[in-house]
Parts: sequence; structure tokens; C-alpha cells
Amino acid sequence: MPLSDFTLALSVLNFVGSVLSSIGSGFIIVCYLVLPIRRHFRHVLILNLAIADFINATNNSASGSLILIRRENLSHGPACILNGFVTQISVQATDTAILAITITTVYIITRISHSHAIQTEWSNRAIVLTCIAIWILPAITSFLALGMHWYGPVSGNWCWLVEKPSFLRYVLTHGWRYLFMLIEICLSLYLYIFLRRHFRALRVPIISSVPADSTQSPTFSPMSFTNSNLECEQKRDLSETYDTPMDTLSNHNAIVISASRTLPSTTSQTESPRYKAVHRILLLNAYPFFYIILWIPGLANRIVEASGHSSKITQILQASTQLVGLANAITYGWNERIARELRRKYFRRHN
Repeated sequence: MPLSDFTLALSVLNFVGSVLSSIGSGFIIVCYLVLPIRRHFRHVLILNLAIADFINATNNSASGSLILIRRENLSHGPACILNGFVTQISVQATDTAILAITITTVYIITRISHSHAIQTEWSNRAIVLTCIAIWILPAITSFLALGMHWYGPVSGNWCWLVEKPSFLRYVLTHGWRYLFMLIEICLSLYLYIFLRRHFRALRVPIISSVPADSTQSPTFSPMSFTNSNLECEQKRDLSETYDTPMDTLSNHNAIVISASRTLPSTTSQTESPRYKAVHRILLLNAYPFFYIILWIPGLANRIVEASGHSSKITQILQASTQLVGLANAITYGWNERIARELRRKYFRRHN
């Protein structure tokens, strides 16, 4: 059956979004291949997210291109089943990867805030276990749907879980997504409150005051830092400071930090490496933030469909879900300062 003008325009919109996300997430993966890779927890989690994004976006781009070439909707068959299986496992892997990023972010920041030693670089065993954990639930639900023959064409440029029974999508996908989003929102609120309360209580002078004409060495409190140490730390790049195998933040070199954008920053606080470390780790919150924002229209459209109706408005807005990979790629490029790293690797030699 030929596509209507509306369906064709909607297919083009979804196709453009999926192609952009495929290029963006593919760019992240390429960066991991060409730039120096550390086993930092950020990189392990973001790489899993990029792989899930790339698989999903490329899968949707392939099915979308088929729709545009044939000018007809997808039909039942082996290709549709494969497309639906890949859609389910990759989309839910994105859900679990975002959840892992949120949980790890809260854990690391609270540890740093209490001056505990942080293992920022993971062993091979930890990396493997983390990757397996992220893909366990997607594998279970996608193979279950495959065995029950629950894949078929849906609204959009892809095949996925069939509409009937209506509870199916919520049991295998949307229910988990709602739960993950609730956990992510609660953890973000907890982190905001924790940082405000914790660092307001610890807001004390960083360096002990010593008379200019005094010949005695400065005295230190548990929350103080020597001038020489402070200058040394200021010269160190943040990635070198907090991407080391073990950040041993003992009480004798602890620095008071404040929450990013929650407390007024003083000059001494913003120059401290721990402040920068917390601020940089907080940037990981951008992943769940954009993920939730971009998925809201898609969830709204599926709710409309579950009620037995259809809405052109929600179908159009659902195209925002195809931009998740692109948003994650932009966030990655900004957080990890990719432009600077590329210039350092490929252009410095010509200067």
C-alpha cells in the first residue's frame, strides 16, 4: 500500500534523526579507537551507551531507507523480526546504560565528597562485569519476545513489539523505562540535596592564615592545603588528576568543594582539583537529562496507541527519540573535550 503524504513526511523525519544519531554515536566509537583510551569508569559506561545508540540508530536507518525506497510500510517477515529484535535489545541497552551512568555518578561524587579513595580506572574483570550487567535485561526481554513471535511493524520506521496485547510493551520495555527514569530523577534530586547540605557544612578556609613576616611554617588543619601543593595541583590537568589508577584523597590533602551551580563559588574553591573533579563528573548528568527529555514524546505516543487511538501530533513528536544518539554524542564531545584532544593528537605536530 503506497504511503500517504503524512506517513512519507514522518518517515523522512525519523530517517534524518536516526542517520544523525548513527553518525554521532559512530563518531564516539571512532574517538575511542583513535584517541588514547583509559579504563576510566566514564569511558566504559559511555562506550556501552555509544554502542547501543549506534546499533539502534543504524538499525532504524536501514529500515527507514527501505521504507523511503519502496514508498510503502514495513511488512511482516524475517527482516522485520530481525529489525524488531535489534530495536528491542539496543533501545533497552540504552536505558540500562543511562541508569548505570546515573548510579555510578552519584556513588563516585559521594565518595569524593567524603575524601574516600576512588578507583577511577577499572580492571578488566570490572569492565567485563559492567558490560554484561548492562546487556543482561535487554538480552532477556528481546529473546523472550523473539521466542513468543511478538515482533512486527509499528508506527515509525522500524519493527518492534506488537500492539496487542497492550500490556506487552509495558512489561518488556516501557515499565522498565518508567522505573529507570524514576530512579534517575530521585538520584539526581538526592545528589542535589546532598551537595548543598554537605558542602555548606564544610565551607571553611582552605589555607591557614599565616602572617607575612612569620618565619614559622604554615599550620594545617584537616581541611587545609599547602601553598606548594596547591600550586602543583593547579598545574595538573584534571584528566591527569582524576583519571589515575587510584585517587587517594586523604584528610591531609582534602580540599573543600562546593556543588556545581548550587553554592556560590569562591576563587579558592574553583581552583581546587576536587572541585573540578566533582564538576566534571556532574556533567555526566547531561546524559540522563537529554535522554528523559527526548523520550517523553515517544512515551506519550505509545500511551495514545495503547488506548486504541492515534495522534498525528504525538507521532511527529515521537521522532525526537531518534535524536538520543546525537544528543549523547554532543554531550560526549563537550564533556570529554574531544576537539582539544583531536587537535593535540593530529595538529600539534604541524605547529
